[in-house]
Amino acid sequence: MGLSLHCPDDSPVSRRAKRVNISIKTSARGVISHLVIDSSGLKVSGEGEWKVRQHGADRRRVWHKPHLAADSAMHEIICADVSLSGTTDTQALPGLINQTHRKIREASADGAYDTRYCHDALPGKKSGHLYRHEAGRKTGRTSIMSVTTRL
Repeated sequence: MGLSLHCPDDSPVSRRAKRVNISIKTSARGVISHLVIDSSGLKVSGEGEWKVRQHGADRRRVWHKPHLAADSAMHEIICADVSLSGTTDTQALPGLINQTHRKIREASADGAYDTRYCHDALPGKKSGHLYRHEAGRKTGRTSIMSVTTRL
């Protein structure tokens, strides 16, 4: 065919990755009816899990946690933040919700955010309460006893 194809190696790809500029336009007005907050873990450097189990760790493994807050009605990410492995979810929440200036009516999160510090951070946004789903809650002995006495 006589075509000369150029395949970039590692250095042009990494140079392009340093200059990626993406502007994400989200709605800056209106009320967020229900904000859903969660985080995940990303392994940045370190060996694989199998190698660490078999041979032990050679160097320190580093994790980063992306924290996301999404509007459940509009299905869009409102706030995003990345923290180091030493930062807890509780410490990252105020910085996460301070990225938006919109009023939050209701927020849901998992048990990692169920602390007094997080509950105190949300009324500053003129919001309602931080709710946890019923599936994540542990049932206490008194509620179990009340159910069994009715049987």
